Amino acid sequence: MKHSGAWLAVALLAGCRGVDPAAVEALLRPEPYSRLVIEVDYSPRAAPDFAMGDVLAARLGEVIDKPGGIEVVFSQSIEDVPRGTLRSGRELEALLAATADGPRDARTLVLRTLLLSGSTAGYEDSLGTLWGDEVVLLFADDIAAACAESSCFWALHYVWLHELGHRLGLVDYGTPALSAHGDRDDPVHCVEAGCVMGARYPGAQRVPAVPGGPDVPDRFGPACLADLAGW
Repeated sequence: MKHSGAWLAVALLAGCRGVDPAAVEALLRPEPYSRLVIEVDYSPRAAPDFAMGDVLAARLGEVIDKPGGIEVVFSQSIEDVPRGTLRSGRELEALLAATADGPRDARTLVLRTLLLSGSTAGYEDSLGTLWGDEVVLLFADDIAAACAESSCFWALHYVWLHELGHRLGLVDYGTPALSAHGDRDDPVHCVEAGCVMGARYPGAQRVPAVPGGPDVPDRFGPACLADLAGW
């Protein structure tokens, strides 16, 4: 069973040295895409609090420039599997194909998120991963186990924003690092306290300033923000 020290990951495909810098720039800047839509497909057991979409959009809006807005769209379109089930890469490809929405206008950038029950073969020690350049996988059963002593709302937010941070090229994964803040043991993660780009989900770290507020880091830290501002 996973716990508060569970890993977060980025899917390092064969020969992959990170996200294409052009893809990072397209996410950060208002051109060529003025709007961002994150399509979220989830299974019943993995159903999120839909308020998460507004919080996630607000955090992303602090670092990316999309004058047409940032929208998170939820759809319950995936069947549950028993806890502990490992999904293969072929199964994930089939899920992505079956749940894809129709094409959007040319000014809208679409990223995908699958919020899954079960785990994924090769990533069963992770709470989430960036799979390729455009898909975030979140493993709801493992996140629920990791947040047993803290807020599961903020645990999911932490993992989700963390993986989108990798899509932004953090840490030194497409966006050059301007300072030495990478983890020596896991260089694409940040060692800075209070940053969501740490290699492990930390569990509850503080008493929320307001009831229901974040008890884990909920933003990118200063070093990661400096890297993004360097574009």
